[in-house]
Amino acid sequence: MNRLITLAFLLTAGVLAGCSSHSPELRPYTAEETHELALEALSRRGLSVDQYLAEKSILEHQG
Repeated sequence: MNRLITLAFLLTAGVLAGCSSHSPELRPYTAEETHELALEALSRRGLSVDQYLAEKSILEHQG
């Protein structure tokens, strides 16, 4: 009975250790990715066409 409990514990610990080791690496965004994210956020804001084009022009000149 002790062997069964020990084996179950070791298998559980192994599975949990394997699941926790696959976290994504954090890295800073590149300038291109930042620009794309800003454009996507702008398109979701629901602005009028004139406001959208004005703010898009500002973003284009920044990048």
